[in-house]
Amino acid sequence: MIALPFVLLAVLAALAVVTIRGRAARRRELAQPGRAPSAPLEVEDFHALEARVSRERCEACQVDFKQSGEGSRVHEGRRLRVVRLVCPRCEDERELFFQVG
Repeated sequence: MIALPFVLLAVLAALAVVTIRGRAARRRELAQPGRAPSAPLEVEDFHALEARVSRERCEACQVDFKQSGEGSRVHEGRRLRVVRLVCPRCEDERELFFQVG
């Protein structure tokens, strides 16, 4: 019975570590070019956009992402192209932001 509080404490500590690492990974991901609307990838035209999208791979599975949608979004007065991607294996989702032209 005395061990139960220590087990609970260990579980809570492990959850805290996982949460902190997850947040740090998300911040690193958003810091990469194209991962946030504040730092879009600049491409000349839609052919260059498609070429860039076709090179995206899931870090976990090393499988090419599949495009699941595309649209426009205005961020700080700039019209950006947003491409939504999904990994066919692990179903991880990602958005890429582009400034075209």
